[in-house]
Amino acid sequence: MISKRQEAPYLVFMLALSIYAVVAMALSTFAELPRETRTVLEYADIAVCILFLLDFLVTLARSQKREQLGSVQRLDPPPHA
Repeated sequence: MISKRQEAPYLVFMLALSIYAVVAMALSTFAELPRETRTVLEYADIAVCILFLLDFLVTLARSQKREQLGSVQRLDPPPHA
């Protein structure tokens, strides 16, 4: 098992990726960027999304309570019939 001290740099890295994703999305939405820059940002966004997906899958595989992950109550429960 990974200790919390060893996990901290990884979590900081994931936080930095999250911040990068938000900034890149804001730039591509609100700034007039050259076509080449937009292309690079799109490829970087795809790479970040793949990293987030891999992180989720690894976390799911290591989870000891996998069956409970799908049964967590949603924020907006469906209306009663």
